[in-house]
Amino acid sequence: MCAPIAAGSLWYVVTRQECSVAFHNVITRVFVIFFSVGLVSSVVFNFWVTDYLEEKGYMHCEKRITGPSMKKYVKYEYLCR
Repeated sequence: MCAPIAAGSLWYVVTRQECSVAFHNVITRVFVIFFSVGLVSSVVFNFWVTDYLEEKGYMHCEKRITGPSMKKYVKYEYLCR
């Protein structure tokens, strides 16, 4: 992972001392936890929004939008252009 290495490098630039292995382990754990929580929450949020919009009567346009994962939801099919 690059982020813990960058945090250790920043520590060195600020204090002019090398980081201990324990510090790197803590930083690595923090970044792994944040990454895991972010990944899980984004997947859960995606499913929640999709279900919520479909419950409200919105439909997914089948045409491809500008981005690979972007979806367009509309209330009426004629709005899918």
